[in-house]
Amino acid sequence: MKINLKEKEVHILIEQELFDRIKEAVAKNNKIYPKGKNKIKLDYLVYVIDLIEKKSLENKDRLQDGHVRLKAKYFEKYEWNYKRHIDFLKENGFISKIPYSIKKELSYGYKVIYPKNNSSGKEELKTTKYELPNFQLSRKLIKEHTATRIKTESTTGHLTRWLDMAEIEFDYPEAVKYIKSNKSLNELKKHQRRICCEKLKHNHITYNRVGKDNRLHSTFTSLPKDLRPFLKYQEQPLVSLDLKSSQPFFLCALIFTLIERSEEEYAVGGLKPYHVEKIRQLYSVMIRKNLIGPMDTDLREFIDLVLEKDIYSYIGHNLSPDFLSQIKTPFGNINDKYFNLSKGFKEKKSFKNLRDYCKKSMLEYLYCSPKSKEKRILEIRRIMPDPVNMIIDKLKEVNKEHNFFRNDFALILQNIEAFFIVDVITKRIAEERPELFMLTIHDSIVCTLDNMKYVHNTMMDVFIEMLGIVPNIIPEPWFPSSENSIKVPKIA
Repeated sequence: MKINLKEKEVHILIEQELFDRIKEAVAKNNKIYPKGKNKIKLDYLVYVIDLIEKKSLENKDRLQDGHVRLKAKYFEKYEWNYKRHIDFLKENGFISKIPYSIKKELSYGYKVIYPKNNSSGKEELKTTKYELPNFQLSRKLIKEHTATRIKTESTTGHLTRWLDMAEIEFDYPEAVKYIKSNKSLNELKKHQRRICCEKLKHNHITYNRVGKDNRLHSTFTSLPKDLRPFLKYQEQPLVSLDLKSSQPFFLCALIFTLIERSEEEYAVGGLKPYHVEKIRQLYSVMIRKNLIGPMDTDLREFIDLVLEKDIYSYIGHNLSPDFLSQIKTPFGNINDKYFNLSKGFKEKKSFKNLRDYCKKSMLEYLYCSPKSKEKRILEIRRIMPDPVNMIIDKLKEVNKEHNFFRNDFALILQNIEAFFIVDVITKRIAEERPELFMLTIHDSIVCTLDNMKYVHNTMMDVFIEMLGIVPNIIPEPWFPSSENSIKVPKIA
C-alpha cells in the first residue's frame, strides 16, 4: 500500500482480473442488500486482499499451506462488520480460510485465491490502482500510516531517504522471464513473485519500524531472495554484507558483555527496559555468583567457536552416531520430521547436507521452549556448554508479573542486531558518507559494489569499538550469475 500524504490520497495496487470479479460480486450483493449489515464495502474488501498479500510475503517462511495467520485486530480496527466481509470473500471464492486453535494460540489463516491461469504464464500481470472512496477508511489509514512514517523516520531517516528517492531500479522484464521459466516454483510462489514485480514496477515501496523486534521492515526485507539480483541503484550492481551465523554471534555479544563488564555497564544497547531487567536478574542470579573457573572457560570457548569456526559444522561433527543413523538416508541426504501447524501432524523435511540441517536445528534450539523433547534439540543441548543452555533458558523464563515471556530471548537478539545495524553502523556511514546508498535487510547492509570495502570496514570498526569482538562478514552479490564480467573484490 502506498500513501501519498501531500494529496491525502490512499490507493492500493490490486490485480485487475481479481478486482473486476470482486467488484461484480459486490454490485450483485448490494443490489439485494442496499442497506444494513449485509451491505458490503468494496474498498474494505480491497484492503483485506492487500493485507493478506502483504502479510503473506512478510511471513513467507511460515505460511501453512499458503495461508498466513492474522489476528482479528488487523481487521476490526477499520470495520466493525469485518466478519461479514471476510465471510463474503470466502463464500465467493476470493479467499480460503483455515481454523484457529485456542490450545496452540493460532489465529485464523487466510490465502488469496487468484483467477486460474492468469499469473505465471502471462507476459504482463495487469493491475489497477484502486483509490479508496470511503472517507472514513481513508482517514484512518492516513492517520495510522502518517504516525508510522513519522515514528520510523525519526530513527531511520538516514535509510528511508533512499527508499523515498525512487532511484532503485528493477529489471521487470528479466524478473518476469525468470519467474516463468523457474520450474521449482509452485503457482502460489510464482504469483507472489509476480505481485512483488508489479509493486516494484509501480514504485510501491513501504517501510516501518514499529514492531517489538525494532528492526526496519521494508518492501525489500520481504522480497523473495531470488528476485534481488534484478535490483540496481543508478545502474550499479548491489552487494549485501551479511553477518555469518548472526543470531549465534549476537548471543556471543550478549555473553561477552556479561562476562567482561561490571553490572552497571553490561547492558548492550537497544534493549527495552523489561529486557534489561531480565538480563539484570540473569547477571545477579547466575553470572556474578558463578563466573569463575569452568563456567568462565566454557563461555569463552563458546564465543571462540562462533567467531573462529563454523558453529553449524561443529554441531554436525558432534552429533551422536546413533542420532545420525536416524536422520541420514542411504543417498546422503538428511531427513527429519517437523510439526506442520496447518495439518496438525509431523511431516518429513529433507536437507541436501548436514550443515543446512544443523543451521535450522540451531535456530530452532535458540527459540523453542526450554522443555522441548525433540531429539535434535536434545542433541544440541548436549553439545552446547551447560552455561550457554542455562543463560538461554533463563532469558526464556516466564514471569507475567514482571512482564517476562518466552519470546523475550528472540526479541533481545533482534533488538541488539537492530541497534548495531540500524542505529549505529548505518548512521555512522551516513554521517561520514552522506551520498552513499544503503539498504538494510535485518542483519545485513546492502550497498553498491564500489562501496563494499568501506561499508565492511565500518562494520568491523563498530563491532571492535563497542563489543571487542567481530563477526565474520560475508559479501553476497545481488546480480545474476550470467553477469560473469562483474567481479566481487576480495576483502582484506
